[in-house]
Amino acid sequence: MHPIPTPILRTRGLAVPSRGLPAPPPRPAMAVSRVSPQSVRAVPPRATRAAKITGIYIGLVGLALFVAPESCFSLLFDPQELRAIWIRVFGILCAVLGWYYYGAARDSRGFLEASVSGRLGLAAALCAAVAMDRQKHWGLLLLAATNAVGAYFMHRALR
Repeated sequence: MHPIPTPILRTRGLAVPSRGLPAPPPRPAMAVSRVSPQSVRAVPPRATRAAKITGIYIGLVGLALFVAPESCFSLLFDPQELRAIWIRVFGILCAVLGWYYYGAARDSRGFLEASVSGRLGLAAALCAAVAMDRQKHWGLLLLAATNAVGAYFMHRALR
């Protein structure tokens, strides 16, 4: 007598006789973590408005210090104590900080998105400040390059 052929069950590349064997267990579904809108803390409208006003204020102060460093700085301090390049750098940082505040007031991704354009703007403004001073400030140029690269990687991470 010839034995009755047993059907073959192919499981993950292995040939296994199916007679008498239980079916393979189902694959577990991948758990996907999703944040529900209820779990995200909403920013109160007054805080959003205050952040935008703060961002605009700091941004305008920063731009004013960048464009006219001595005259703006002398409103509160003696400009002879610092060289114009460093007042400009401070102005650039104030403007970028203001941009971050403004971006953070938009939504939860706002700060990160604002940091991309803010760091690109910082890199460009640092290069402009070095060009306006007409001296070699290699440290500022290195800082500009570092921020440009950081902005690129954050942009890619947000996609």
